[in-house]
Amino acid sequence: LILVTIALEKSFHGLTWAHLRADIHALSWSQLTASAAAMLASYALLTIFDWQGLRAVGRKVSRMRMVATAFMANALGHTLGFAYLTGGAIRLKGYTDSGLTAADVGQIVFYTTTGFLLGAWALSAVTAVLVPGQLSAVLWGSATLWRSVGVCALLALIALFLSLRAAP
Repeated sequence: LILVTIALEKSFHGLTWAHLRADIHALSWSQLTASAAAMLASYALLTIFDWQGLRAVGRKVSRMRMVATAFMANALGHTLGFAYLTGGAIRLKGYTDSGLTAADVGQIVFYTTTGFLLGAWALSAVTAVLVPGQLSAVLWGSATLWRSVGVCALLALIALFLSLRAAP
């Protein structure tokens, strides 16, 4: 949170509403359409976490119920913050209406949150490895430091996956 706050402060220093409005108006319709399509694809991919959670607890709901619940939970959860709580509340309502128990929903929330966090970890690590100069431009530290942090984070993630695979 501290690193994100520092990066945002440096990135948005001197930005005004007039600059933001001008930048948005400078975008073409194809760029706006591509952005909207990427956003919808992102939310569609996030529903996979709910599908995996439902499989893990051995429960089934209709595909439309799963997609609608997952979409609302992710959209509101990631917008409002504390996604495991806000999205969890939406999942509780959506899935208990389909016969799941609160314990089932709790496990699904665990799977969705863990999946999202592992994905964010991997994406952050890959970003640090591939474009460390951009990180050093908005955060303290050199590009070498950020590339090293990224490599260590990737190695730790690989070690985690290997240890989980080896577990009985």
